[in-house]
Amino acid sequence: MLSVDYTVVSLDKGIDLILSTAESPNISKQTSIKTGFIKFSPVVKDFLVLAIRRATRRNCPRTGKISPRTAGGPPDQRLRIAALEQELNGIEDFDHAGFRNKTIFWNLEHIPEIRNFMDGMEEHRKKLVLSVLDKYPSEIENNMDRLPRGVIHGDFNENNVLVQVKTTEDNKAVVSVNGVLDFEDVHHGTFVWDVGLMLAYTLLECKIMDPLEGAGHALAGYLSLRSLSPLEIFVLKTCIESRLCQSLVICAHSYRTDPTNAYLLTSAKQGWSRLEQLCNTNKEDLLQKWKEIQEKYASKNV
Repeated sequence: MLSVDYTVVSLDKGIDLILSTAESPNISKQTSIKTGFIKFSPVVKDFLVLAIRRATRRNCPRTGKISPRTAGGPPDQRLRIAALEQELNGIEDFDHAGFRNKTIFWNLEHIPEIRNFMDGMEEHRKKLVLSVLDKYPSEIENNMDRLPRGVIHGDFNENNVLVQVKTTEDNKAVVSVNGVLDFEDVHHGTFVWDVGLMLAYTLLECKIMDPLEGAGHALAGYLSLRSLSPLEIFVLKTCIESRLCQSLVICAHSYRTDPTNAYLLTSAKQGWSRLEQLCNTNKEDLLQKWKEIQEKYASKNV
């Protein structure tokens, strides 16, 4: 099977997919350094090309001002980056057996399995994780067959978004969305899981306002281009909690196995406090706060 090199999905001037093969190298040295190279099959290429074609046919923003740590920037920056995530989720009719048969541990279906990795955890953290896992059967498992599904990115976080500093006509420095990378975890899953994953990392990186409010701005960006069903809204908070639990538990387990790998503690720096804050927040109150944020953007026609 022929493989190609993914480099950039550009959202600067229209949307372009840049591919490189041995026969037709067309990637600049600068771009190669920025992105690295990730191998993927023509099936993934087809998915990306279709996403690009759909996105360019929609009359929606293509650029945005975001911080280099995209999830932690001002509200308008989080709105733009979340809209970019929707571009990838917006091709709901794309399907391929290769994605349906692909096994990804980091998906919604595997959340209950993190119970197997909790040995050695502090009791108060274990109790917090179990409070999320105890909700899984009633909120997620019982509704899994009714949640909209399709091909999703699977790892949409701030480290997988390319940005570029540019100068405006009035000589102001802005940071624009330049592309998305890392399609290793692309698979067939629930769209709300991808949204929950994105919001989980928004919570981790938001430092200039209440993280739950920051997540509301990111959600508003996604909802500006694709609505969520009432059921998706209902399970969204649990999806965010589940992703945080998954990341924290697996990374803690891996660190106990290899304590020399300090990278595994990255999520834990803010993760446990964010998870506790989220779990202690009433779902109805949180959804109402997010609804009000979305309505403010809608009233401004953003």
